[in-house]
Amino acid sequence: MLMFTTPAKTLNVNFNLDRIKAQFLEHLPHAIEMGENNYLKINYDFANLNEELKHTVYDFLFELGYDGDYEIQSWGNYYKTKTYCGKHDHIRRNVILSGILYVEPLDGITRFFDPMAQWHDQFGYWNIRKGKHEHTGKPNEILLFPPYLVHDVVMHTEGERMTIAFDVVTK
Repeated sequence: MLMFTTPAKTLNVNFNLDRIKAQFLEHLPHAIEMGENNYLKINYDFANLNEELKHTVYDFLFELGYDGDYEIQSWGNYYKTKTYCGKHDHIRRNVILSGILYVEPLDGITRFFDPMAQWHDQFGYWNIRKGKHEHTGKPNEILLFPPYLVHDVVMHTEGERMTIAFDVVTK
């Protein structure tokens, strides 16, 4: 899949979502509220899941030309009705790939923004690249994308949404 001129990939997986949901609910009371009307972040070591994710992303990393050692750093995101996540990227030291595992996405949209739009505006070009790509994940789907890709989660209107966000970090 190409978003704009940016390599991204979706993978259908068969993870044990019941186990992941149970871990979510167990650690939800310790979650951090990320601002008013925003989502809850669960800083929990999904260690077993991290190993599965590490094996799952290997082929895409190899396809992108990376063949070094890496680890997965993950966290849970829990969205109640009428919550959202503002624009952000995952640019941090040694992060070479980011991803989202959709656990229970009833109506949540992850929206990605064209990385070239800002560059065009900066140099005064007529900007026809103010594009965005909206992705509605489904349970047991992984979306992989470069850490520099700015994205947000649109406020959803009903139910709850659970995702595992993760970064692939070089060692």
